[in-house]
Amino acid sequence: MRAQDKTGVKTRLDQIQANKQHLRVETVNSHDAKTRFSQLMDKVAAGEYVVISRHDKLLVRLTELAESTRRVRFGVLRGKVKVADDFDARLPDHVLAEFEGG
Repeated sequence: MRAQDKTGVKTRLDQIQANKQHLRVETVNSHDAKTRFSQLMDKVAAGEYVVISRHDKLLVRLTELAESTRRVRFGVLRGKVKVADDFDARLPDHVLAEFEGG
């Protein structure tokens, strides 16, 4: 099992490793993960945990993306933001020099 991070808190990979017997966790090395990636994605989609290791060190946890609960609302700032007519005009030389470290 990996050591705790500098703050003394166990990482999520450490927690998965510690609870492996209670969870359906498959640990695969990076070569196997490349070869079986599509199959591993199916397992994750079915609710299983997949952890990828390199040189016997837990490295990456594959997870299913959660559905977005927030809807994008277009036009919320309509009439509240004003863009100057010359906002994309060339900047004065002294301002450009400041950006370029001059």
